Amino acid sequence: MVQETFIRAYRFFPKFRGDSSVKTWLYKLALNTFRSHSRKRQAPPTEVPELVADPRDYASSSDTKMTVFDLLSITDRTLLTLRDLDDCSYAEIASVTGMSEDQVRVGLHRARKRFRMLYTEISKD
Repeated sequence: MVQETFIRAYRFFPKFRGDSSVKTWLYKLALNTFRSHSRKRQAPPTEVPELVADPRDYASSSDTKMTVFDLLSITDRTLLTLRDLDDCSYAEIASVTGMSEDQVRVGLHRARKRFRMLYTEISKD
C-alpha cells in the first residue's frame, strides 16, 4: 500500500492545489489508499477487531503496547498515529480524516482512554 500511495502521489501531484501542506495531502492520499484496499478485501475500514474473552490472553506478546494498538479500531489507530507519532496538528488531522477539529480532540481523548484501559487489562497478571 505504501508503494501504491507514492505511485498515486506521483500521478496526482500536478493536480495538488496547495490548499493544505504536502504532508497533509500525502496522509490523506495514504488513508484513502488504505480505505480503498480495505473495501476491495470486503472489510469495512472502521471494523473493530474481535476481542477474546479475556484480553490478558494477549499478554504473551513480547510487545504489549503494539498488541494493544492492534486491538484498537482503525479510526483510533489513525488518530493516535497522526497526533502522537507523526506530531500532526489538530487541523492537519482534521484535514486528513475529514473530521472537525473538535471531533479530532474528542476522538483522541477517547482513543487514549481505550488504549489505557486495554493496556491495563492486558498488563494485569
